[in-house]
Amino acid sequence: MGSTTGAARRGAGRRRLDPGRLGAFFRPRSLALVGATDASRWSQATFENWRAHAGDRPVYLVHPRHRVVHGQAAYPSLSALPELPDLLFVMVPTEAVLGVLVEAADLGVRHAVVLTAGFAEAGPAGQAREAELVALAEERDLVVLGPNGNGFVHASVGCCPYGLPLPEPLRPGPLGIALQSGGLASVVLAMAQARAIRPSLVVASGNEAVLEVADVLAYLVEDPATTAVALFLETIRSPERFAEAASAALAAGKPVVALHVGRSQAGQAAALAHTGAVAGDAARTRAFLEHLG
Repeated sequence: MGSTTGAARRGAGRRRLDPGRLGAFFRPRSLALVGATDASRWSQATFENWRAHAGDRPVYLVHPRHRVVHGQAAYPSLSALPELPDLLFVMVPTEAVLGVLVEAADLGVRHAVVLTAGFAEAGPAGQAREAELVALAEERDLVVLGPNGNGFVHASVGCCPYGLPLPEPLRPGPLGIALQSGGLASVVLAMAQARAIRPSLVVASGNEAVLEVADVLAYLVEDPATTAVALFLETIRSPERFAEAASAALAAGKPVVALHVGRSQAGQAAALAHTGAVAGDAARTRAFLEHLG
């Protein structure tokens, strides 16, 4: 396929994330928003999305200087929190991301969404930084969504650590959606709501340094709340794992519809600049997907 040759090399040896592990990742009982600030619309939206849907599951705000953020008490560090959160939502400056993940791992937190950009999509320096993130995740057994990713909306369980405003009301349904575009996720959610299409889980995967669309697809195949899957693809980083998950979906009777972008040179350039994806040859990608049914 178009991205199978280059993506297969980049995906070789990448850690396979078990759907059981992702079940815990996508069902956090508490959230810490690291880098929370009233000056950021991303921070405000993530805070409001969680508060609107999580019931009594707490959200903790972390900022080294601010003591009150979004009208709620904030903590200077992860170690100052009253309990270890199940999930971090990281939106600190790029150069501080790895330090936050190291601190989290030292404390025993293993799951993080990284909203912060400036990694593989940002040229050689960013690619080196992302390689460090991957190595850290491997060494410390971290599951990381992103970087440069908006998070996820788990409508079926009311967990919405997501960095843009959500259309309301958010009604759960049977469609799982995975996108390599955070901004498009919001558009898809709004269009789905207008057409009475209800999601089970929507994942905006960003650069996919650790958690890939293949992992999300494998999880959705085993998710009892999901009966069909929609994918928005700029690239397929681990073709063999993707093929396994797609075949499992076919065997489970869960239809998968994939939209692959990057057929033009402009589209390929946009994908590279957006999430560091190499979109590749669209005809070969389509043939690969058709082969999988």
